[in-house]
Amino acid sequence: MFDPQVEIEKLRVAFEAHSNDERAGQMERYMKGHFPYFGIQSKDRKAAQAPFMTKGNRPPYGQLWDFVFLCWEQDEREFQYFAMELIDKYLKQFEEEDIQHLEKLILSKSWWDSVDKLSAHHVGAYFKKFPEQIPEVTEAWMESGNMWLQRSCILFQLKYKLDLDENLLDSFINRTKHSKEFFLRKAIGWALRQHARVAPAWVKSTVEKHELQGLSRREALKHIS
Repeated sequence: MFDPQVEIEKLRVAFEAHSNDERAGQMERYMKGHFPYFGIQSKDRKAAQAPFMTKGNRPPYGQLWDFVFLCWEQDEREFQYFAMELIDKYLKQFEEEDIQHLEKLILSKSWWDSVDKLSAHHVGAYFKKFPEQIPEVTEAWMESGNMWLQRSCILFQLKYKLDLDENLLDSFINRTKHSKEFFLRKAIGWALRQHARVAPAWVKSTVEKHELQGLSRREALKHIS
């Protein structure tokens, strides 16, 4: 029987064994003081959490989201990193209503590190499985005015390569290109730079069509000669 509260306490003990106050301070400064850290390097965190990732120790799918949200409630950022990597194990099991859970995670303790992982890995996988949900969900996210939901719209196709819907990305760019938000301008450039690996001509013409300037333009054209 999987007990989320028991497992979270076991995970805390495992993380605390690798804590480093000096490194924690460095991580907190890098993240602009948004979150406290144990100060665990990525490889050490992955080693500490490895037993919790094995098939026999993971929660059944019916308890996944309760456990994920419990991880999200913990102060230290390493718990959120663990939770997102745990979700990776269940991508093929996503159910239609799970977009509500992903949206809640995007909107909670929001910062680029969590939003980018949730967008490119989880929202992207969700929409691959349920493409019929794309129009309604992304329209609601774009209309929300929430920067992080809008960034997720721009980035969820980051791994799609030739499957990327260029018309959809183009529409998101058109609706956010005048934003003064750094994270939206950066997302536009990043999405275009990634797509330039397979469609450089389209990316170049899109940059010119929208008259992208500054950060978005530099990022988009970084690897285009």
